[in-house]
Parts: sequence; structure tokens; C-alpha cells
Amino acid sequence: MRRLVAALALVAVLTGCGEQRPEPVEDATQLEQNLPTEVGGVRLIAYNPAEDSGVIDVDGEPTEVTVGDVIEVGEVDYEVVQIVPDGDAEEPDGWISIREQ
Repeated sequence: MRRLVAALALVAVLTGCGEQRPEPVEDATQLEQNLPTEVGGVRLIAYNPAEDSGVIDVDGEPTEVTVGDVIEVGEVDYEVVQIVPDGDAEEPDGWISIREQ
């Protein structure tokens, strides 16, 4: 019985130690890593999100971005408001959030 309780306590501690992912920015479009997303009729793909930069492909033209950068999508400007790097999951789980200006 003690072993079971100890094992359950260890599982609870380990699951609590998991990576804390931030919430997506409210009122922003979240571009999930490696998944094409249509914004204003234009195909965007976010990839290589790191701590301070990432890449957004706008209709086949990749651009390295950081938070605060502005990209043009069609005829509309969007500000990069969040970059969340790929985490510990088996599948890519990072994202880049943009907001229309």
C-alpha cells in the first residue's frame, strides 16, 4: 500500500512539473507550427518558432520575424504579437500569433 501511495504521489509531482505553455494572445490569429492557415484569402505557414524569432511563410515567401514586426498579408498589415517555441510534445506544438493593425 505504501508503494502505491508513493507511486501516485510521484506521478502527481511529475505531471505538475510539466512545461507551462502560455495562453494564445486574445484577439490575435494563432498560426500553429507547420499548419497552413488562411488569413484574408492568403495562405500562411509558421515554422521554426524559437524563443525570440520564427518564420512566417506568406504565399511561398518566407520571412523571419520577431515580436513587434509587421508583415503584409494581401493588402493588410499584421503585427507579430507572440512567438511560442516548440515544446516537449512529440508533435510540433509551437505557434506565432499575429494581430491585424
